[in-house]
Amino acid sequence: MTKPKIFQAALIVISFILSLLIWRYVANSVHITAALDMVWIAGLVTCFMAVIILALAVFSVRAATLPFLSFLTGFLLLAGIRWEYIAGAFISFLLFLYGAERARNQADNQLKTSFYNFLRYGAPQTLTALALLFALVGYFYPINFATVQLPEKTFVYAAPFAETIIASFAPVYKPGMTLDEFFIAGAEASLGNLGDVKENAAVKTLLDQEIKKQRESLSEQIGVKLTGREKLPDIISAVSGAYLSRYLTRYQNIAPAIIALSVFLGVKSFGLIIDRLAVLLAWVLAKILLALNIIRKQKTTVDKEVLTV
Repeated sequence: MTKPKIFQAALIVISFILSLLIWRYVANSVHITAALDMVWIAGLVTCFMAVIILALAVFSVRAATLPFLSFLTGFLLLAGIRWEYIAGAFISFLLFLYGAERARNQADNQLKTSFYNFLRYGAPQTLTALALLFALVGYFYPINFATVQLPEKTFVYAAPFAETIIASFAPVYKPGMTLDEFFIAGAEASLGNLGDVKENAAVKTLLDQEIKKQRESLSEQIGVKLTGREKLPDIISAVSGAYLSRYLTRYQNIAPAIIALSVFLGVKSFGLIIDRLAVLLAWVLAKILLALNIIRKQKTTVDKEVLTV
């Protein structure tokens, strides 16, 4: 096998592996959306686009389509071989082919090799093709709207800010308190002149009853069963999950379309960053491959037809 064939085969294999990783992360993130998973997906998409751009810079359009077809194969294997996904993959391929043709024509008109023009042709169309696939998964994936929730870790970073606000209204609150500890601290502050409640069995019984009553009242208000052992991030997460489930189940008939549109626009909104990172990564990879003599620059002559008098 010649060196160009080996290099092309390597790009095809890498594209397929990246496809499997991307759609595995997507499948794991459908019901529980984690920020870290989104970062991983964005990074993998950037790497895949860099591979495609490198393929367009080195090979013909026909040869460069093979890594993209490899990516679509991984998509269909993990997302499911159904007519909606097959149709979406076909449209995605046409979008990519349109961008690839324009990118290759632009490269052929350049006197020197340059990756800058891929920011206009190739990269944006490839990202649109990928956004369509993400939107299809968002629309057709069998989501159980009653169990969709945001992970507790999502609220851990916001907890210090929320705790500062709560402490300004309730001085007895200390960061890291559980719900029952907060109720007890408030009660002890109010009943401090009645003696040590921890040693007074009668007062302690009344206190436990009052705490239970407050906990049940709060559970009824927010629609979440509380045990008293929850900390602030746990409570925020439970409330958000309950609200999200009620909201999605109420509009579950139109929710898939909203999700698909949101996903598509979300992917495209990050395109300004992903496009540039992908082109930059492709340029860096090209420099490394040139240094390793895996690819090389070659000057060619072009016959051009013109009209003269």
